[in-house]
Amino acid sequence: MGLEVAAVHFKFFRKEEGFKEKVHEKLLETLKETERNLRKIITADFDGDGDLVDVANKLFVENNRTALQVRLMKVRDDIESLSSMDLSRKSKVEVGALVTVDDDGKERIFLVVPESFSGFETVEVDGKVVYTLSPKAPLYASLKDREAGEELYYDGEKMTIVEVV
Repeated sequence: MGLEVAAVHFKFFRKEEGFKEKVHEKLLETLKETERNLRKIITADFDGDGDLVDVANKLFVENNRTALQVRLMKVRDDIESLSSMDLSRKSKVEVGALVTVDDDGKERIFLVVPESFSGFETVEVDGKVVYTLSPKAPLYASLKDREAGEELYYDGEKMTIVEVV
């Protein structure tokens, strides 16, 4: 490992063992909460006192029921694809990898999710913000198959891959 990469590793501490699993679990929890909330909204009974809030909520659900049901199906699909994702240690950027990059002095952490994953999620784990990264995303095309220590340019900015787990 070169001195420059070692310095980057010193600045952005390596993620402790199990961090990727924590991120995975937090994403699943977030999606399951979204699923529960969507089900509540879709099946809500607005038999309250008929105030304006009840009327507005009922109209919203009636006018958006199909869109809400489609979103619910996508969230369920995301839960399924995330649940079956291979979390084994990776040495290069691929689906299932947790990737830390130095983006002009800023740490960015990505979990590469399966292509079938339809949403873009961010979660905070141990004080770190982690973004999902789809294989369909242009950034993934630039990172794909690269390893820790490699530098690349994306959108005119220099990035260094600090760690791939």
